[in-house]
Amino acid sequence: MSRFKVQGFPTIMVFGVDKSSPYAYDGARSASAIESFATELVESSAGPVEVTELTGPDVMEKKCGSAAICFVSFLPDILDSKADGRNKYLEMLLSVARSLRDILTALCGWRLLRNRIWRRELTWEDTVIQQW
Repeated sequence: MSRFKVQGFPTIMVFGVDKSSPYAYDGARSASAIESFATELVESSAGPVEVTELTGPDVMEKKCGSAAICFVSFLPDILDSKADGRNKYLEMLLSVARSLRDILTALCGWRLLRNRIWRRELTWEDTVIQQW
């Protein structure tokens, strides 16, 4: 506790990319306030949701190399689905990506905190969220 200069309880520490320099959360201690804080934190660090055409290994490395989660979708040939069909698939993928981010953000903000407090064994879902 002295390593992170914890002076009272409860203390919530936020660990970003630099794990050696966390900062203390100083907001309200209600579940909704902590969830809102976690949601804003993840949204601000995750960047925009986008769909990129995978044209080669270099694009795969650039877009997915450092990502904790990377979804790859295989769509019908554009000659089969035409431009309108392809655009519908892309719109659907963006919608799913936004929904997943919202779900993962909410779970990251509260569920992981709850699981750690209860010292419950982490599930696969929690592991994925931790990597997010």
